Amino acid sequence: MRIDQEVKAKLVSCAADMSYRKSAQAVGAACGGITLSGQTVLQAVRQFGQPEQPVQERKKVKTLYIEADEDHVANQHGRAMEVRLVYIHEGWQEKDGRRVLVNPLYLSSVNEDAYDFWERIWDNADSRYDLDSVEKIYLLGDGAAWIQCSLNVFSQAEFILDRFHLMKYVRRAVGGLHEQGKALRSALRFGNREKAQEVIVELINLASTKSRKQAILEAWGYIKNNWEGIAEIYRHKDVWCSAEGHVSHVLSARLSSRPMGWSLDGARHMSYVRVCQANGNR
Repeated sequence: MRIDQEVKAKLVSCAADMSYRKSAQAVGAACGGITLSGQTVLQAVRQFGQPEQPVQERKKVKTLYIEADEDHVANQHGRAMEVRLVYIHEGWQEKDGRRVLVNPLYLSSVNEDAYDFWERIWDNADSRYDLDSVEKIYLLGDGAAWIQCSLNVFSQAEFILDRFHLMKYVRRAVGGLHEQGKALRSALRFGNREKAQEVIVELINLASTKSRKQAILEAWGYIKNNWEGIAEIYRHKDVWCSAEGHVSHVLSARLSSRPMGWSLDGARHMSYVRVCQANGNR
């Protein structure tokens, strides 16, 4: 049975928020009680390609922000997959008591070379903005290798570590020791690496188990590897990374918040659908 393109569009739209089975039931009922299967919805989603952005005149802006994070999605065949999300925007504004992004553009990637993904992001940014006129580009994220790869493409950008992830590793290092936590945060704020290392040594000496010492060393490794990005946090106090929340809203709400497994193709195409909706295309 041939499925009309408009019906396919409705199936894909519903599948962005519901299971394939429920999407088939909802659209079938809306189309006069016809019977559609979850497999039909799956096929419609798999046919949904990478969304193309409408052609528009390139804007001139002084500052661009690029935020990045990933979702870890259960694979039907075992090991979790990494679904990456990057979004470009022009800053933040207050709306109804909330801080919202100005003109965001979302892009996703599954099982794609990191450099190729960032090249694609650069192409999208270049088609939207006159990059030669941009004075500042800020890259924000958790310091993962694939995010750091962005600096090979956006060579003029400044990387700012995500404050949320920094505090997670600070808490991991200090445990429940209030005084040491206060001293470590102060050392980070003032860029005093020697003092930060002294606190870490003290924490290791106070640790009572091997696993606790290992947790402290891992946290310190993260802090050392992202020292420059940490300094930028305190240099640009008005710049905040909100990637954790956006990943939760755009990707996790459909891909990983429910007990289900995805195939590689299924996760890739569903991320395209979710990103398309996030960009305002329904």
